[in-house]
Amino acid sequence: MSSVGYRQLWAADPDGWRATGAAWAGLTGPLDRRVGGLRTAGGRLGSGWSGAAATAADTRLAGLRDELTSIAPALIEVDQVLAELAGRLTVAKARLTEAVAQADAAGLLVDRSGGVRVDPARVRPADLAGRTAAGVAVTGVAAILRAALDGAAAADRVAADRLDELARAAGTGWASPPPPGRPAPGAAPALVNAWWSGLTPRSGGG
Repeated sequence: MSSVGYRQLWAADPDGWRATGAAWAGLTGPLDRRVGGLRTAGGRLGSGWSGAAATAADTRLAGLRDELTSIAPALIEVDQVLAELAGRLTVAKARLTEAVAQADAAGLLVDRSGGVRVDPARVRPADLAGRTAAGVAVTGVAAILRAALDGAAAADRVAADRLDELARAAGTGWASPPPPGRPAPGAAPALVNAWWSGLTPRSGGG
């Protein structure tokens, strides 16, 4: 089971993940242009070439178009996966910031490993009431920290599993069935666009 540490979460860059996802989705444009180019080339060949070789060439071009078209939903899904990861990391980092703020207000210290302890410079050992209150605050801050780290770890696992699934599908030529709702390889562009439009907003998160 993967885990995310305190320093890792502080260093995490949700905007970087969003940009990476957008870059993957942006590949659909060049992909569509290449498919269009193959379609145009096929039309030119068909207008002045006939026979078995022409049929074989047309079949090959059609196969290449289908292969390229089948990649588009995967590119869009990578964008969706990384956008959702970014959203969930944003929530986890906000919880982390909240925990640190509460710690500071209660006279506590949070170390680089995420440990929480009483700040001896602000809470004197002889101040029993102050130490008792600080002890209660330690428990509360530690709980918020744990929730933030657990949330980030869960987001990481979900994203990794979904990307692994896409990688396995790519290794088998997209032969495995697509997840529910995702258009099958070779689906019409209008269907892919409708599916994409209905996905979770990129600013969302869990």
